[in-house]
Amino acid sequence: MRHTLAALLLAAACGIAPAMAQTLPTPRSEREPNPAAVQQREHALGIAPGQAQQRQDDQTLNQVFRDLTGQNPNAPASAAPPPPASTPAQDARTENRLYRDLTGQNPATSR
Repeated sequence: MRHTLAALLLAAACGIAPAMAQTLPTPRSEREPNPAAVQQREHALGIAPGQAQQRQDDQTLNQVFRDLTGQNPNAPASAAPPPPASTPAQDARTENRLYRDLTGQNPATSR
């Protein structure tokens, strides 16, 4: 015990303590509960929500998802996004034109 305390004081004085604190595991009392374990405990205590309540909770959750993301959580995965409107060569030409307009110089010779 005495050696552990001395080692911790030495580590704190050397600046090692913050690094050690970040690597320690989270205590069980501070961890998020496992949803499956919570459901088991609720059923064992007789306080589990009924089917109607579960359905209402699911509808509320889906509505919140829609409100936050603007998407339907039950929609199938969408197709690949459309390709960009311009090619890299078109982008380079646009960039060069903007450079000329802003600086009055040809980007091919000034870079």
